[in-house]
Amino acid sequence: MDNTVPPQNSSLAKSKKTIITLGVLFFIASSCSLTFYSSLNRVLEFFENFSDKHHSTAFHKGEKSIAQLSIEGVIYGSRDDIFEALEDIEEGVKDKQISGLLVYVNSPGGSVAPTQDIQRRLIELRKTVPVICSFGDLAASGGYYLASACEKIFALPGTTTGSIGVIFQIMNLEDLANWAKIKPVTIKAGKLKDIASPFRTMTPEERKYLQDLLDQVHEQFIQDVAKGRNSKISESDLRKIADGRILTGEQALKEGLVDQIGGPKDALNFLRKDKALGEKAELIRLPLPKKGLRSLIAESKAPGIFDEVRPLLNSFHGLIPMLLPSYFQAP
Repeated sequence: MDNTVPPQNSSLAKSKKTIITLGVLFFIASSCSLTFYSSLNRVLEFFENFSDKHHSTAFHKGEKSIAQLSIEGVIYGSRDDIFEALEDIEEGVKDKQISGLLVYVNSPGGSVAPTQDIQRRLIELRKTVPVICSFGDLAASGGYYLASACEKIFALPGTTTGSIGVIFQIMNLEDLANWAKIKPVTIKAGKLKDIASPFRTMTPEERKYLQDLLDQVHEQFIQDVAKGRNSKISESDLRKIADGRILTGEQALKEGLVDQIGGPKDALNFLRKDKALGEKAELIRLPLPKKGLRSLIAESKAPGIFDEVRPLLNSFHGLIPMLLPSYFQAP
């Protein structure tokens, strides 16, 4: 009896193995995405900040200003642009050079801890100067989290906001690895150290542990928003919509998550008129544009490497929460 595998079936099997191998390689590469992004981002930042001046030069002694803090993109701990700007604003408020703060948010959220840090620092600033927030097209999850610290929130009718929840995702590749005859070897100290391994099924104990962890962070999220919004929305009403759902600006207004429909210009007018900061108060936008080597490249008529790479990195970074099993976020 002839046991020879038909050429067509053999070719199909090879194609499947090739696809599976490429898929596994893609997953491994994706798992290193945050390291890749951070490294390349820091290289670009080095050149962007080359001979750059500190932000403190933005404020002039003896003159009062309105600071605009722009929080755009994914929020993570190494966002030096945001945290350096925040430090300068705190210093300006302390020196009485800043009479008001406009926080512009256009962010899908990000890591929990840095978001909490920003939210708490905005609450402290609010004790000294009026802190008003304006949403762009997206202010969801961590973006809304930190905005809840502001005295008044402006949102556009079509702004996407809300998403009060926490998520943790991993890929289970156990069956795929077995099919491809891949045998992962794990050496660990501590039974929960490989809790997010994609090469085995999670145990009930591990699932409960992670669920408890996320429930705790979710409760922190709700409690902080409730404190920030204070009398704007009751905690019981907040809990009804704190299930991860997203809302439009109009829906958020009805629910009490935002205070008024409008954009940055409306928020600035509110600071100038309703808070009586005056038309003469200079608006200082932070973070300041980068100077140094990047500005020299930007002066060229031809597109520079920064113009080409930055948008790619910004898009790429949005995949990280899905690709990294250890990446917690408040989406």
